[in-house]
Amino acid sequence: YNYDYAKLLCTPVSNIIDKNGCLLKLSNRALYETNFADKLTEFLFNYSIKFKSISRVDICYDCNVFQNGMKPRRLLHSFLSKRLLKNGQTKYKLVGSTDENPLTNVSTEIKKITSSQNYTTATDSEQNRQLQMYLNGILKSDKFGNFSIQGTSSIVRDYSYIMFGSRSSPVCSYMYDKTKEMIEVKDKPYIRERWKENGIDIDSPVWRVEISIKSDRTKMVCTETGELFQITPDDLKFQTDLEDLFRTYANKYFHFKENDLKANKTRMRSLELFPKMGTITKKPIKITTRTDSTKADKIFLAKLAALPVNIPYLSEDSIAAIERLKIDFTFSKSLSHYLFYKVMPKVDLMEKKLGIKKLPKNTL
Repeated sequence: YNYDYAKLLCTPVSNIIDKNGCLLKLSNRALYETNFADKLTEFLFNYSIKFKSISRVDICYDCNVFQNGMKPRRLLHSFLSKRLLKNGQTKYKLVGSTDENPLTNVSTEIKKITSSQNYTTATDSEQNRQLQMYLNGILKSDKFGNFSIQGTSSIVRDYSYIMFGSRSSPVCSYMYDKTKEMIEVKDKPYIRERWKENGIDIDSPVWRVEISIKSDRTKMVCTETGELFQITPDDLKFQTDLEDLFRTYANKYFHFKENDLKANKTRMRSLELFPKMGTITKKPIKITTRTDSTKADKIFLAKLAALPVNIPYLSEDSIAAIERLKIDFTFSKSLSHYLFYKVMPKVDLMEKKLGIKKLPKNTL
């Protein structure tokens, strides 16, 4: 290779990796090679490195405009003004410039809105909605929403980056002005070459939607067969594989709905941002030894905790058995918080009303 292909991290290495293991990180340039998966396989073979699993994989989609003709900047502002709603992972972080204070033009902008034909011919509720949408776009600070802003001011004029999730999330999704990043941080000619090859206008702003997937979210299930499988380099060999993988994760982590003011968001129309490639038949999952709790589980736990109160004259052995079952069930369903703060206060109140003297009990 005529460039640094990868870094091999052996010492120090994370304690979650086998003592004979290592972490291989491909360079950014290597990832833009058209046959990078074949080169990776060749590299592993030449250096006798056995592939174990992917610790993190980032996959992205670059464009001037989305498939439906919407510009990325418009998508961002439509989301912030609540014309678009995001499915899942709604906590976000913004980055933008602060060249101008938008509050200085509030009176002028409101006058324009209230004198427009769309406003004067609208109903009272629609007029209130138009004004509210405008004000929502201005009042962006930590106390007005579930997000934070990076920059020198809490008043942002021009957004250039949004991240959904957090750095510790198993999956994060980003959308940002890649052209702006390369101008301000580091230019990468090989990226511009790939843009040209794929018909992207390099003279216009190029935005990137990027999804970062950590190891515990590299497992997927086939929705048609129920088959479980994990992402490997073999799944990244062809362009169609990469596109299918991106769409699978974007369908869950970068999915927007058109806000038609209905109560149920699931019934709103989905925004089609990316090219269609048939029906999505895979779904990212997390494999865990603990099962998700249901409403029926909570009802069962509440009744189980109240058994010593509702059934008089239980023996100490029976009470101990109920307590043991309660502990095991609580941990297996991850319901500790629900037990301590919802169930037990009600049980204690029942005991007080009935005048039942508490027996020593095990605690979680």
